[in-house]
Amino acid sequence: MYTFGDGWKRTAIVINNDQLDATLITQLSNEDCVAEVRSEAVKFYSVSMYCDSHRDIEEAIRQLEKVMAYTKGNGLLTAMDSNARSKVWHDTITYPCGKILEEFLICNDLYVLNEATATPTFQSKRGSSHIDLTITNSRLVRYVSDWICGQEESCSDHNILNFKIVSVNNGEGKMNYMGVCYITNQEDYKKSDTNLATNFISTFNCINKMDANKLQEEKFKFWQKYCSSTEESNPWKTIYKIVSGKLRGTSCLTTLQQPVGTFTLDAECTTKHMLDYFVPKDETNDSAVPKQIRELIKEPTDTEDDKSFS
Repeated sequence: MYTFGDGWKRTAIVINNDQLDATLITQLSNEDCVAEVRSEAVKFYSVSMYCDSHRDIEEAIRQLEKVMAYTKGNGLLTAMDSNARSKVWHDTITYPCGKILEEFLICNDLYVLNEATATPTFQSKRGSSHIDLTITNSRLVRYVSDWICGQEESCSDHNILNFKIVSVNNGEGKMNYMGVCYITNQEDYKKSDTNLATNFISTFNCINKMDANKLQEEKFKFWQKYCSSTEESNPWKTIYKIVSGKLRGTSCLTTLQQPVGTFTLDAECTTKHMLDYFVPKDETNDSAVPKQIRELIKEPTDTEDDKSFS
C-alpha cells in the first residue's frame, strides 16, 4: 500500500499482484497519491485523487496538471472521487464544478472510461450519484477495457470500479498494436498487392501507361512508401478499404438534365444552363405592376427633399 502526507490519508494505491512493482512519486503526492507502476509487460503512472467538495475544483485540476506535465509521453490512469456530477459521465445532472472538470478533460485529451450503468458509483442515505471517475490519457486509453461498476460489498458508500489493463509494452519500449491484425503469406500478399493497385487505379482514375514489369515495380515501391507513412495506431484502416473495394471516391458533377429532357454535353454547356436557370434573362413584355416598378427604378434617387410640413 502506498500513501503519503502527514495529515489525513484520503487516498492510497494498493498493489496485490507480485508481478507488479511500483515507486511512489513523493514530489507529486500530498493528500493524493501518484505512483509509477511497472513490470516486464506494463508501465504507466497511476493516480489516486480525492476532490474535497468544500474546496474549489480548480485545486484538484492544478494538481492533475502537475502530474500530466511530469508523466508526459507515458500512460496515465487516474482514479478520482471527483465530487462533481455531470451528464458526461452518465449522471442525471450537471453541477458547475462538473462543467469545469468536463472542459479540462476535453482540452487536455483525457478520457473518462465510465460507462452508463444502473448502479451508481456512490450511494448513501442522502442519495446516489456517479462521481467516481476512471480517467486515462490517449497513450493508455486503448489498453483499458471491461470497465464495470461492481455491486459487491465495499465497506464504503462508494462502489468498487473494475477494469482490465492489457500489455502496453513489448519489452523493447514499443507499444503493442492491440487492434485487428491479419495473418498472411506470400501468395496472399501478391493477391492483396494486385487488388490494391487495381482498386487504387480505378478509384483515383489513374491511367496505366507502363508495361507490366514496370507497373509491378512501381506498385511495390508505392506499397512500401504508403505503409511507411501510415500511422502505427491503425495501419490497416485505409489499406483494408482499398483492397476490399470499400473506399468511396468523390464524384464530380459534369452534366445536368435540361427541361427538354436532354443532358448538357460539356462543362461550358453545363455552366451556361446553370446561369440561365439561376439568373434568367429579364423579359420586358410583362404585366402592369412590373412595368410600374421598372419606371420607378428609372427615377433618380438624388433629387431634392420635399419641403417639411409646418
